[in-house]
Amino acid sequence: MKTKRMFPAVGLVVLSVVLGGCSKETSKPKAVKPVKVKAVETHSTANSVHYSASIKPAAQVDVAFKVSGYVDDIAREKDAAGQWRYIQAGDIVRQGATLARVRQSDYAARVNEAKAQIGEARSSLETNNSQLHETLAAVETARAQVAVAKAYYERTKLDYDRAKILFASESITKPEFDATKGTYEVAQAKYEAAQGQLKSAEAKVMTAQAQISVAESRIRSAEASTASAAIPLGDTNLRAPMSAVVIERKVEMGTLVGQGTAASLLGDLSLVKAVFGVPDTSLQSMKLGDVLTITADATP
Repeated sequence: MKTKRMFPAVGLVVLSVVLGGCSKETSKPKAVKPVKVKAVETHSTANSVHYSASIKPAAQVDVAFKVSGYVDDIAREKDAAGQWRYIQAGDIVRQGATLARVRQSDYAARVNEAKAQIGEARSSLETNNSQLHETLAAVETARAQVAVAKAYYERTKLDYDRAKILFASESITKPEFDATKGTYEVAQAKYEAAQGQLKSAEAKVMTAQAQISVAESRIRSAEASTASAAIPLGDTNLRAPMSAVVIERKVEMGTLVGQGTAASLLGDLSLVKAVFGVPDTSLQSMKLGDVLTITADATP
């Protein structure tokens, strides 16, 4: 655009527009009076002041990697000859499209390791559940044995108590008394042994239940580790946060990037702004809402 007067750029004015370039009519303050509204006409007068402006996207963003590694893939587009090439300035990308990718093998290995831990924990849980079922069955068997032994013990105890009375009154002989006493003592031993087996089976149940709790805790921990490892694996794909135009591509195949390394500069050109500098002496004649005329060589 042609510039009528040039001033040092002291102030900075940003205007959202559709086309580039700008001019402003300057006039002396006048008394407020009713006016008729009509369509704005493009014109130039001796009082017009022209400035050179830069047309910039209304929004632009540096898209950066969240993880480090070697770039092993870059998005491709077809050129005019139908051949595939890497995206470059001027290409349009859609929101969510992959712009570039960091080598995934290191991050995938961490995910696979966490998944293997889940498999081991689940296998251990299955084993512990099987052991629990076995010990529960053993408890039921031991309880049945205790019930039988207790009934036999109580019956022989009654016989033994009666034998003691009869022996004291010399109603039975010593061998008869000793036989009754022996039977009682055997029944008592069996009853105590059955009680011991029941306590042992119940202890095994508690142990199996504790092992199940440990296995379940390991599963939850491994699942959390898997989810945590999956986040950086997903971040190896650098995706466009919005539909935009590529202003600059900053990486090449094989580039070693770190966390926060910018890969592309994207701009939203659905709305652009004209940015120009004005001297501080002109700022007082400008106010929010002023209408400026914009012209550009690219779009006359």
